[in-house]
Amino acid sequence: MAKKRDIPYKRKKTAKSGGASSTKKPKASAKSRSRTPSVKPQAKKPSLGWRIFRWCLKIFLTLFAIGFIIGFFVLSYFAYDLPDINQLYEDKLRPSITILDSRGDVVTTYGDVFTEYVAARDMPKSLIDAVIATEDRRFYSHFGVDVRGIARAMYVNLRAGKFVQGGSTITQQLAKIIFLKPEKNLKRKIQEALLAIWLERKFTKDQIMTMYLNRVYLGAGVYGVDAASRKYFNKPVRKINTYESAMLAGLLKAPSTYSPQNNAHAAEQRTKQVLVNMVNAEVITEDERQIILNKGTLVHKSTFRNNSRYFTDFVVDQIPEFIGKVPQSLVVTTTLNQGVQKLAEDAVTKNFIEHAEKYNFTQAALVAMKPNGAILAMIGGTDYAESQFNRSYQAKRQPGSLFKLFVYMAALEDGYTPNSLIEDAPIRIGKWSPKNYDGKYRGTVTLKDALTSSLNAATVALSEKIGRGKVLRIAERMGIKSALSNTPSIALGASEVSLLEMVTAFAHLANQGRAVIPYTIQEIRTTEGDILYQRQGEYDFQILGINATKMMNEMLVNVVNNGTARAARIGRDVAGKTGTSQDFRDAWFVGFTPQITAGVWVGNDDNTSMNKVTGGGIPARIWRDFMSAAMADMPATGIDTNPYPEIEGNPWKRETFWDRILDN
Repeated sequence: MAKKRDIPYKRKKTAKSGGASSTKKPKASAKSRSRTPSVKPQAKKPSLGWRIFRWCLKIFLTLFAIGFIIGFFVLSYFAYDLPDINQLYEDKLRPSITILDSRGDVVTTYGDVFTEYVAARDMPKSLIDAVIATEDRRFYSHFGVDVRGIARAMYVNLRAGKFVQGGSTITQQLAKIIFLKPEKNLKRKIQEALLAIWLERKFTKDQIMTMYLNRVYLGAGVYGVDAASRKYFNKPVRKINTYESAMLAGLLKAPSTYSPQNNAHAAEQRTKQVLVNMVNAEVITEDERQIILNKGTLVHKSTFRNNSRYFTDFVVDQIPEFIGKVPQSLVVTTTLNQGVQKLAEDAVTKNFIEHAEKYNFTQAALVAMKPNGAILAMIGGTDYAESQFNRSYQAKRQPGSLFKLFVYMAALEDGYTPNSLIEDAPIRIGKWSPKNYDGKYRGTVTLKDALTSSLNAATVALSEKIGRGKVLRIAERMGIKSALSNTPSIALGASEVSLLEMVTAFAHLANQGRAVIPYTIQEIRTTEGDILYQRQGEYDFQILGINATKMMNEMLVNVVNNGTARAARIGRDVAGKTGTSQDFRDAWFVGFTPQITAGVWVGNDDNTSMNKVTGGGIPARIWRDFMSAAMADMPATGIDTNPYPEIEGNPWKRETFWDRILDN
């Protein structure tokens, strides 16, 4: 049987019509048949640069979103308790201020009875130019906050290592004046900025300038440029010249410091700077500046002769520090004792009449306070009507040997005692060689004798031995806020300080080494009786070592009994120290009883020499005349000069919190 031959299978062709049709595929080439099935090509992979960009963009957008959310909540928090903006529309009349003494009796009243609300368009153009050139040069271009100004201020402050320049705009200053209290913190600055932006959206630039110049404080209890113009120049603001405009603009930085009635020289220097600012801002030329300087102005002098106005001016200038903008008429209860004030005036006047011409001095100042810092009396000069410059706290003068207090106090806290021995001998530090007042040297002496005789050479040697840093720190702890130079001559009072600072320092000793911060205001209330501020308690913490304080008192009592201050004796325990600056330019005496600490300065405003006036002379006599009368009805309480019994170790070293901090 024949084998059946295999026949290859052939797919039947289907008709093109009818039923489902099939599409005839083209024959694949041999080459294509031999390949694996084709795969769809992938997209080109992004470059590394593009991937980094997308990654950075995502991070940026994420951080921006987080920052936006955080910023929204932060701003909401600060905006939540923004002050009521209706304060902006309150009565424009300036409030009166009634000053009461410690017993509640009226001392004087301040009030801007002449003030007038003046629109910016009605003010001299020179005033607007001076204010903008000095306070806010981009006032007409920023939105309420000057970002460039803030950046510049930050750069300047960082380079200086301290705060020397602010970045607040005029609009921010207006927000602070109207709405905010004077606290210095981040919250207040942010609120100030928010309010400034709101003010810019609500008002025109000229309206903002009008509100600012009619509300800003310009010293001596006056608010607004018209009140200030009448106070200082005795004419309305519409009639002031360019020099007077510059002077008013200069007051904005520090009204009390640059007041032309308080300090004519400082006001003149500040005015010159404002005129330079105007030249730099191209609102006047250099030639015009010279012409303006030559014209100058005549400052109106107060006709008030009662020297208690030195005290009340000091009080009024402090009010904004406690309550911010003065909201309405106020009644301020102070620490002033009018009886003690009158005794201070009598003592200064008596000695001035008797000795001023002979000894060639033209001014004197006196401050008296309780051991806790409450100021009882303040004399800032011999005639308030002639000069409102308050020499008791605004004048900075060399204290001479009065500064030795801090050298010996530092030594006692460092382990010395009044009987410790030091050398009074010629000493040379570099090219400087201090000499004693009489040109003689005593050799080996005790600390007590060195201070009693006010020996310069021994004091400098002691200061150098214990370290000037310790002397400076003691001075700062005891209330000296003026800048002190770290030089060998600091031991002899080469740096300038105020009388108020020195009286405060001695009050620490009367207060048994406890903290003393001078104050004048006990209570501030409205005329309706609402209390805006009330002093609470005392600063009852130890600043100085108790043992060292008692030993210092012992040495200062000896200065009065047996040393340079014998003219200050009043028949009861008194501790004190004299001071005389080089060439007899300044003479001081500061002393205390357990009840009152008082200090006297005598000199000339132009820093010329007196006729050999020393601290143990006229200042000690003024102090004696004043304190004899002031203490007449007070018990003769002794000054505690007995050190604690000696204990193991060093009983007078590192006795205070400050020592532990500074020495570690």
